[in-house]
Amino acid sequence: MTYSKTIVCLASSRKMSGRCIAGKVCGTVAAGRWIRPVSERESEELSDDEYRCDDGTLPALLDILWIPFKEPAPHACQTENHVVDTSARWKKMGAFHWNYLDKLVDHDAQTLWTNGCSSRGGVNDRIRAEETGHLPGSLLFIKPLDLSITVVTQQEPFGKKRRRLRAAFRYCDARYSLGVPDPIFEEAYFRKDDGEYAVPEAYICVSLSEPFEGFRYKLAAAIITPERAQRGS
Repeated sequence: MTYSKTIVCLASSRKMSGRCIAGKVCGTVAAGRWIRPVSERESEELSDDEYRCDDGTLPALLDILWIPFKEPAPHACQTENHVVDTSARWKKMGAFHWNYLDKLVDHDAQTLWTNGCSSRGGVNDRIRAEETGHLPGSLLFIKPLDLSITVVTQQEPFGKKRRRLRAAFRYCDARYSLGVPDPIFEEAYFRKDDGEYAVPEAYICVSLSEPFEGFRYKLAAAIITPERAQRGS
């Protein structure tokens, strides 16, 4: 039997050739619970057509979305996954205001799952995959301290170069530097020169990736600033 959820969109990040959308339930029933809409493909990313709304537009951060589903699809620590029902379009029901975002913060999270494992260039940005099976979920919404965005150009194989973003911040007395697969944020910062840029105020949706070479990576799946909230991007 199909069902629906109404959520506040808190992440819209790159995944494979599509998007990974996530948000928290609005309303009185299960309010605040995380939902990650996924496709039936093995890699679970959503194509543009699968998350397009009935007005023809694609969801933006802080949109309040009505989404139809076919069934829950939890696996490992990604307990939030639900398979979308593609026979009906998503609906935009309004927008969530920046001033109320603190109500959605996961205040009980004293750390970003477990720390102590870092990739080359990252800080506390990954967890061994075999250590994540017991985790209750793979999404957190936080308000970081001392947030800065670093733009770097990295040398790739065969002489290619690729620009990347990292979000460095402090949260509950620990330091983090995470990859940023947020395409709108990338577009804005890739217009800038390589360097480090302070972000005075923001919220971050942190997501645990699918396993890759034995690790799940902590990702800054969305960075929401007051300016971005006002633009609705």
